[in-house]
Amino acid sequence: MRAGCDLHTPSFAPTQSTYTHPTQSRSLYLQHRQEIADVKQLIYRSEPFGFDRAALAAILVGARRNNQRDGITGALICRHDLYLQLIEGSDAAIDALYARITRDDRHDNIRMLLSDTVDRRMFPEWAMLDDEMPSIAWSAAEVAAGAVEAATPGALRAVFERVADTARAREHPSA
Repeated sequence: MRAGCDLHTPSFAPTQSTYTHPTQSRSLYLQHRQEIADVKQLIYRSEPFGFDRAALAAILVGARRNNQRDGITGALICRHDLYLQLIEGSDAAIDALYARITRDDRHDNIRMLLSDTVDRRMFPEWAMLDDEMPSIAWSAAEVAAGAVEAATPGALRAVFERVADTARAREHPSA
């Protein structure tokens, strides 16, 4: 994955009315149903080859299109030394996506950090949110020393909760 992290790409953000509209797509309906049921949540990390904004934009466009179709939501944090991604959806959809991710030659040293079932999505509004201002908690030296791999599930989720809170505040500043 060759990427830069400061793109201001629009996020997928369906409203509640999107789900109840008579012409809604089947994938959005299924996604809504999964928001209120148990979903698989997976966090992995990988190492980038360098930064390239065009490549990141292409990755995000493809991910948003495919994730919307497959009922997957999540977020991508990217830095010069690390990609950290949380994906959530049905077991089958997440397993298939992770299998594709591990075969993707745009990044390497892919490691699953967490795979768990949760009762609520962390990113129901976004097919794939990108952290435009990487808010990750670890320095480059800490990442190199293995801090991400050593992080507890709670610490990993807390990083993504901050990303979600920041994105929601940016989209709804008066809320």
